[in-house]
Amino acid sequence: MRSLTKAIIGGAVASMLVLAGCSGKNSPEATSPPPLGKGPAGVTADDATLPTVEGGYGVTPVVTFPLKPGATPPPATPEATPEIQGTPVDDASGEEGSETPADGTENETPAEGTEGETPADGTEGETPAEGTEGETPADAAPSAESPSPTASPWLDPPKELQAKVLHEGDGEVIKEGNLASIDMMGQVWGGSEPIAALNTFGSGDLLVFPVTNTYWIPALAKGVVGQKVGSRVLIVAPPGEMNSMNSTLGAQETDTIVFVVDIVEQFSGTAEAQKDAKPTDEKTGPQVKGALGGPVTITIPASLPQVEQIKTTVLATGTGEPIKDGETILYRYSAVDWFGEPAGDSWTDTPGGPTATKVQANPSGDGSKTVFSDLVGVPVGSRVLVETPSKTQSYPANAIVIDIIAIAKPSPSKPAEQTISLDGAPADAGDATGE
Repeated sequence: MRSLTKAIIGGAVASMLVLAGCSGKNSPEATSPPPLGKGPAGVTADDATLPTVEGGYGVTPVVTFPLKPGATPPPATPEATPEIQGTPVDDASGEEGSETPADGTENETPAEGTEGETPADGTEGETPAEGTEGETPADAAPSAESPSPTASPWLDPPKELQAKVLHEGDGEVIKEGNLASIDMMGQVWGGSEPIAALNTFGSGDLLVFPVTNTYWIPALAKGVVGQKVGSRVLIVAPPGEMNSMNSTLGAQETDTIVFVVDIVEQFSGTAEAQKDAKPTDEKTGPQVKGALGGPVTITIPASLPQVEQIKTTVLATGTGEPIKDGETILYRYSAVDWFGEPAGDSWTDTPGGPTATKVQANPSGDGSKTVFSDLVGVPVGSRVLVETPSKTQSYPANAIVIDIIAIAKPSPSKPAEQTISLDGAPADAGDATGE
């Protein structure tokens, strides 16, 4: 079942990764602390020990970490000075060699092989550049005055999970068991750049995930539960709240990860597709029984041949808006292989409920499709049957029923077509791609 679930969500966002979680310490301020273990404004450390965040809701955040007393931040890496190449040309004559060199000297004899000047290779009158008396070679050991490596200037990160509301929204409160749609940025404590796999800002993508303690990264679920839609939340996740995912994300297992999360939307954990969608007259292919919006039974006729490429059939047409290429949808599914064996069911599996994925017509750019590619243009509320071909003997053909529940929309403060730069300023309109 897990293998098929992975296979049919090849283009899905990380919200499908459901792994074991752990509980944390309840906030003393929370009146009815949820089982996730973190309530609203559940900060247990002094604000002075937490990072500061620049940028408002919907804008790419810039995180600054707190310094140790008396410490200074490391200097920024200087930009390389462009190297000037080519022979100077006299503006008036156009002849080479008649212009004053860039170092400000005049009438200097060319540096190599010309009478009147010692060649640059260290012959008469010049101390050789390397390994001779009177000059320290470039690879010699540093002197006592040379700088030595210094300890980190940053304060040590908190040992327990922290969640601080940076901007409070006015939407509904996120409840455990529902799904949250978020923009997020994750960064190692003291790091200078976001972790690429944990940054949705400026991408046009969203992360939609179940708010449960079995989620991929428990810290995210614990940090948003009890918060309001429209809020920006700072979450500081020690290694124990990362479910051993640090190395997978390119961080050290001992690293603390800092998240800045914008809560965009909430979806019910029991949501189903449209019950009054209009059935089509399609009768061929795998047989599907079950009321619209509810669980289904899929039967493969014995004489039915397997498809050679992905085939998508609309069984019932919803009345919602058509899905656009690149949008993230919520859906339920049920699947069987060509031998009739169950291969995953979001109505009956544990954990079950709606799932999210990004719909892309041509995700790899080579014309190949995923299970979801042909959902572009299909209205929300529809029920769709997807047949997939066999890839190997251990990966048989499948029949998958997909009920389309909703489209997860981007933050209203960050239009999908606008790319936001790392300094928080919108990119030039001509460069905006929305991808």
